[in-house]
Amino acid sequence: MSKIYFKETQKFRQWWILVILLIVLCIWLWGIIQQIVFEIPFGNNPISDLGLVLIGIIVLAPIVIIFRIKMISQIRRDGIWYKMYPLTTYKKIRPEEVKNWHIRQYNPVREFGGWGMRFALQRGKGKAINLSSRNGLQLELKSGKKLLIGTQNPEKMKEAMEKMFKPNKL
Repeated sequence: MSKIYFKETQKFRQWWILVILLIVLCIWLWGIIQQIVFEIPFGNNPISDLGLVLIGIIVLAPIVIIFRIKMISQIRRDGIWYKMYPLTTYKKIRPEEVKNWHIRQYNPVREFGGWGMRFALQRGKGKAINLSSRNGLQLELKSGKKLLIGTQNPEKMKEAMEKMFKPNKL
């Protein structure tokens, strides 16, 4: 394995989305308790007990997925590695593929429509992979593609990129 100059793991931390999901979960739990435990129909036009349980599974699935997803990025001697666990495997960008790079601030919602693996809302901005940051490594590849990799440690990521491109590669 190549020398690692920088490694970062980000988790989904948009509290307001989690609050919305938890409110929906609480409503569902109340419905389960009321209808199945106390045998009082939940709502004016109650669904079957099985239907109520299935809705709960649909509500729980995104919560579980959100808590499991993490973005891992690494700057190594041999390139930039990133993945969105458990959704993707590592992708690698070799140093010789990079035309330009810089660290920049960005607005995840305005520029990319949110967090995750995203395409830019504006033509020509490329793709982004991010989970909980407003800073990122902006890459312009020799192929013409653009990629923004989110980071919560922009200075350390910048130092790692400089080391990766240094001729003697410390």
